[in-house]
Amino acid sequence: MIDETTTTPVRAPAATDPEVERFLELIERARTGAAVDLVLDRTLEGETVTSIVQGLLAPAQRLVGERWHRGRYTVAHEHIVSGVVDDLLGLLAISTPRPGPKHTVALVCAEGEWHTTPARMAALCLRDAGWRVQFLGGSLPAEHLAASLRTVAPRAVAISCTLPLALAGVPALIDTCHDHQLPTIAGGIGFGPDDRRARHLGADGHALNIATASELLTDWLDRPPPAPTGRSQPAVDEERFTLTVDRTNLVTAAHQRLEQRLPAMVGHDEVQRRHTRQDVDDLLRYLDAALLVDDPRVFADFATWRRDLLEARRVPDVVLHATLDAVASTLPAHLSGAHAVLEHGRGILQDPTSPAGHGAFRQR
Repeated sequence: MIDETTTTPVRAPAATDPEVERFLELIERARTGAAVDLVLDRTLEGETVTSIVQGLLAPAQRLVGERWHRGRYTVAHEHIVSGVVDDLLGLLAISTPRPGPKHTVALVCAEGEWHTTPARMAALCLRDAGWRVQFLGGSLPAEHLAASLRTVAPRAVAISCTLPLALAGVPALIDTCHDHQLPTIAGGIGFGPDDRRARHLGADGHALNIATASELLTDWLDRPPPAPTGRSQPAVDEERFTLTVDRTNLVTAAHQRLEQRLPAMVGHDEVQRRHTRQDVDDLLRYLDAALLVDDPRVFADFATWRRDLLEARRVPDVVLHATLDAVASTLPAHLSGAHAVLEHGRGILQDPTSPAGHGAFRQR
């Protein structure tokens, strides 16, 4: 699947490499064999697996996400491209030189994270850099990681997260690794553009690219990171508990208020009502994720993504703003952190250059 957190503006799609366009065009025309040959021919010409992944396959996945976001592709289009990319990753794994005696890295997806394609790409590139990589699959519970660590015996564990909602599964994995005296490195767009979320969750390092990850892992062989200091944020934990326990009631109350603000919604059928309730539920879940990592950008990015998605589907802006108003009016007043995150997101929608709200809900 394509990561739904893509926040590329609908109005200004990024320029793409002609080879990426050609790859997707072949798939669109049901010429998947030619698309596969286009990639494999590059390996025969001596191009590295890392170059192919970073220069063609990853950009193709991002472009597919953008096209779905703008309404050009359907979900079926996404799945077809992802299937071809997954097949190619398997074929490229055969082309990757066998790693030498370098130490093993375990690569896992946080529990709740089923986007395995980015993690598989990372595994291939790390192997191309000479590391032995044991990929343990998607949505891995901490107790299963513990059992695997005894068998794999890695020197470090890399944790992949594409969807910010899956960040909730990261702390248990990190704690399990630390119990085994293993450092953790976080990667994937779910962790954001810097190390703020990764550090807050207790990871020992954060990498935006394979080169940085490999350098960090190499450094740790001689100089392991210091022992973790632990996490403590009781006020935020209390707010998150309330959001989780009361979410069904909050969704119902917000939906009722939304119908009052937008009377046309009263005539919606059951499918439309279910989708609207899901939209409200998503907003609350992203509020929770922002509180978890002390980063209001999580919610602001999702709100921006949602705005652009609705715009591409010709849904008036008033719907999103009314939904945010309804959520704000139903959140209990004592959830000051959640209110701050929500207001920050609304401010970004009004003025994308505004820095207001960053860290405003930080509570210790």
